[in-house]
Amino acid sequence: MANPKTDPARFEVVKNALFAAAEEMKIVLAKTAYSPLLKVAGDYSRGIFDANGDMVAQGPDLPIHLGSMPEAVRAVVRAFPDVAVGDVFIHNDPYHGGSHLPDVNVVAPAFHGGRLLGFGCVRAHWPDIGSASPGSYGAVTEIYGEGLRLPPIRLYRDGKPDPSIEAIIFANVRTPAERLGDLRAQVAATWRGTQRMVELAAKYGTDELLQIMREVLDYSETMMRAALRALPDGPAVALLKPPVGPTRKLNSKGGFLVPAGSLVVLDAPGSGGFGDPAERDPAALSEDLLDGYVTSVAARRDYGVDAA
Repeated sequence: MANPKTDPARFEVVKNALFAAAEEMKIVLAKTAYSPLLKVAGDYSRGIFDANGDMVAQGPDLPIHLGSMPEAVRAVVRAFPDVAVGDVFIHNDPYHGGSHLPDVNVVAPAFHGGRLLGFGCVRAHWPDIGSASPGSYGAVTEIYGEGLRLPPIRLYRDGKPDPSIEAIIFANVRTPAERLGDLRAQVAATWRGTQRMVELAAKYGTDELLQIMREVLDYSETMMRAALRALPDGPAVALLKPPVGPTRKLNSKGGFLVPAGSLVVLDAPGSGGFGDPAERDPAALSEDLLDGYVTSVAARRDYGVDAA
């Protein structure tokens, strides 16, 4: 028999407590990080995840981080079936849910009564992750030139850092003392999230907390499908609205199809920045050149278009 739904009032209390835990992670990171990129610019995101790596709470952070963070946590789940109390994991691999290499994920599990509740994760942009260019933003043609690439690695065991792993990391970055400060801040922020999860399990019981976390996922899906049903049926297009200049269509060939119900179909066959570069619409490419989004050298090299 399916578990009964939680009392609505308790559901709201626990759901918002999880959101508050994610918000508290931000405060810890901002107050303890070393680099201005984290302390001032706020180039980071944080979330609370269930034992499968599904996100149940997040901060109002960066969509480019948040969209792939569940896959980053799932990469840890897949790589470490023996996750234990006191573990902390690190990785920045784009092929395991990362984005670009400077965005470093720190993931830690939460346990209560010997049971895994889930994970906390903080993704933070490091001002340097190696490579030939300070800031790790050089022009390269393959990932090996972008900097230090870390697959999911156990960084802490029994609550203590592995000095060998840290030595590898800090030998490959500029300003290692600042990077160490940012990493310690990420660990502290992640631990604050897991601490709040443990406290919720102690207050409401592990079974009820896990049930509410599942219900949060159902609640999120219900709200998303309701928003999709509110969209008018039929074809739609994506628009690019740059900080300056006119709004224009992003994809001149494909677009979005909103059928009846709660689904959206994305068609991206190429052009306007999507799909095979060889299928780019020359008119869209010309606009990109004028707007400075692509250089004449890149237009010739990547798209086969001579912009001279």
